[in-house]
Amino acid sequence: MLAFTRRIGRLLVAAGLILSCLQEKSLAVEDNVFAGIAAEYHYRIKYKNMKGHKAFAIGPYGSYGYSWGWQTAKEAAKDALKSCREDVAWWEKTVGALTGACRLLAQDNRLLVSNPWIGPEWQIPMAGEDIPLLKGRNIKHEGSPVKGIVLYVHGCDGLGWDKFAEVWGAYFDALGFSFFAPNSLAEARPAAICGVAPPARARDQSTILKLRIAQTQRTIA
Repeated sequence: MLAFTRRIGRLLVAAGLILSCLQEKSLAVEDNVFAGIAAEYHYRIKYKNMKGHKAFAIGPYGSYGYSWGWQTAKEAAKDALKSCREDVAWWEKTVGALTGACRLLAQDNRLLVSNPWIGPEWQIPMAGEDIPLLKGRNIKHEGSPVKGIVLYVHGCDGLGWDKFAEVWGAYFDALGFSFFAPNSLAEARPAAICGVAPPARARDQSTILKLRIAQTQRTIA
């Protein structure tokens, strides 16, 4: 009886490990499905103004698709998922096979995913001290009147405050403009990703882009 009980115990442990692995794999696949910056822009800015029954779907690598103007919510959902799968197919031609499937983000005006957003809310300026501007390079025109402001946003992986930026700053200062070059690397963020991001870093790229937009808006404000 004791040997039988031990065998049953081993089987239960093995079954638990298998289920755990399957769950981890499922979570890993699900983790690839998120609302990237493009999806969030279309949902926040365009989707809310669309008429008729509508739906919005998101897929791996930040892919998405949406549909509107249908007579039923079911038709809208079907078309949004189709549009999302077409977007996935386009991305697969660029980066290779993707893991994860399209799923509904919203149907009509109801959000179906509890927390799909990543990174800062890019559509509003960031609150608080503007660290990128304070740690950037700025030339305030001392003459009067100041004709305007030039905002210099650096490239993907560096401030670029070299002789070129210095010359441009001096040039605009001579023309009567103040020159501001915020350093978007001043705040905590993932390592730089330039160009098309591999699927494993799609989230990081979306976070970086949203952060830079929010930083730029904060600097302008």
